[in-house]
Amino acid sequence: EVTGVYQFWDMELTANKSSHFNGMVEFWLLKNRRVYVNYALNVRIPFRQAADLIISEHERARAEFGDKVRTVLEARHAAPGYSEFVKVQAGIRVVLQNINNRSLYERAASVSKNVDVGLVFFPVGWAAWKDMLYTQLRSYRGFPPDDVIAAFTLGLERFFPNRMGTRPRLPFTSIGNRRFLGIGGP
Repeated sequence: EVTGVYQFWDMELTANKSSHFNGMVEFWLLKNRRVYVNYALNVRIPFRQAADLIISEHERARAEFGDKVRTVLEARHAAPGYSEFVKVQAGIRVVLQNINNRSLYERAASVSKNVDVGLVFFPVGWAAWKDMLYTQLRSYRGFPPDDVIAAFTLGLERFFPNRMGTRPRLPFTSIGNRRFLGIGGP
């Protein structure tokens, strides 16, 4: 049973830089406190189109799940501008999630263990968005492209606060390994 739908976004103000995209990962929080990755996207579009995309993705999920849908942005860079715009245009309350001062690589490494132990599930079968997500997660070594990595990490940080255990050497290296994903692989 789905108890909440969370869309985590990593947003940019401009579409001019080749490494800066707007990334979103949609998680379904399950009754057993595990999470299911339902969808991901990574697009390079200007501010207004990106804000409209936040609204349309929220409305898409809301049509199925009603008030269970939450939109979450990393509380830095472009997030305050997007949050205010979406609130004024569509009345959607955007949650701004604070992050610590560690690098994205360190943050990703500290939460990737939750995928390894089966707390994060992916859909079975092929989907274009899964290829994009798996490719970025598997190849991430601390350098761009990292927009979907930031959105994915933001979600895992919210659902599974780091308890300061040991860190894996490389984040998300087991993505796509059926043994770790629980209900399916790529």
